[in-house]
Amino acid sequence: MFKTIFLSFSLLLLIAEVVAGEEVKPLYSEQEIADFCKRFNVYRNEFYFPPQSFLEAGYAPPGGYVKDFSVIKHDGRYHLFHIDGRPEERCGESGNEISFGHASTADLRHWIRHRMPLAVGDQPWENEHIWAPFVTKWKDKFYMFYMACGRNTPGVLTYAASDDLETWTKWLGGAIKTAQGRDPFVRYGDDGTIYLYFSFNYGGLQVVTSRDMQTWSEAKYILQNPRRAPAESCSVHRRDNRWVLWYNDYIHCADPTGDFRPVYIFSDDPEKFDPENLKVFNFTTTLPTQYGEKDWLEKRPIPVSIELLEKGENAWLVTYFRWHIDRFRLFIGVLRWDADPASIEEITTPERLAEVLKEIKSL
Repeated sequence: MFKTIFLSFSLLLLIAEVVAGEEVKPLYSEQEIADFCKRFNVYRNEFYFPPQSFLEAGYAPPGGYVKDFSVIKHDGRYHLFHIDGRPEERCGESGNEISFGHASTADLRHWIRHRMPLAVGDQPWENEHIWAPFVTKWKDKFYMFYMACGRNTPGVLTYAASDDLETWTKWLGGAIKTAQGRDPFVRYGDDGTIYLYFSFNYGGLQVVTSRDMQTWSEAKYILQNPRRAPAESCSVHRRDNRWVLWYNDYIHCADPTGDFRPVYIFSDDPEKFDPENLKVFNFTTTLPTQYGEKDWLEKRPIPVSIELLEKGENAWLVTYFRWHIDRFRLFIGVLRWDADPASIEEITTPERLAEVLKEIKSL
């Protein structure tokens, strides 16, 4: 059934391209496909090489969806690692969201799916779900931080390591005992300190630090939300001489609209943010709104788990997931700081993507 749905969706996209006057041509030569399969150890199959552009309607793997994710650029390709699940099931159902998906692209339009990089383990604290991967590079090795969850146990953070983004080995230390939470984000200090930010299970955001990826400090708050409301999918970046934190919050979850806002806060200290300075991103998209998902609150398009791709002066290229058509999909947008509040415009055409990339790379 899933394959039929995906093929039907692919056919609709191909028809749309033909109607628009765009000739559908093979994206890869036979030699390019053969080289790719050998490099990444995948089978030659149209399943891995879909011909359509995903920019216009968001990327999702066949039969699955994209939720909390991470993107890292390596050797000219953007590699996406994401929660993979079935659209008709809730995130907490046993047997759903038990592995990560991996896909890559060179142009942010045509995604190729790779083999599954990681799945739940057999330890009690990791045998039910794995969520929210964040991939980073440290000392010539890749690290994937993520949340592991056992049946009736709170979520904890841990990581796996890789030399090539394809084969991952879980950390023998198991769970990071001082990081009780989810949605990790890693930043490196000028002095070599590793900052691991995460959503604390009981409201707000915390950080632990390390110098060697082995020993981690006690956790401390960087932000406490009012009413102990969760703050999810945080990122911390330098903007001029200040720091900006962004995340999605549940502060207004009592609102009948189910608002799950994309918010941001500026601070002079990357380890301390005041929610009194919070602002909400102004998000716009030209795509129609369609909903019907039991597991989601929003009744309007909202970018979730925003990640930075490319950084210009006033324009940053970002990516995020949101519900569209029949599942959660990955989209590309441009974040603009020359507006107040800052805005995120969804990019749904190759022409607009080219304009934004030219603006960013010309600086």
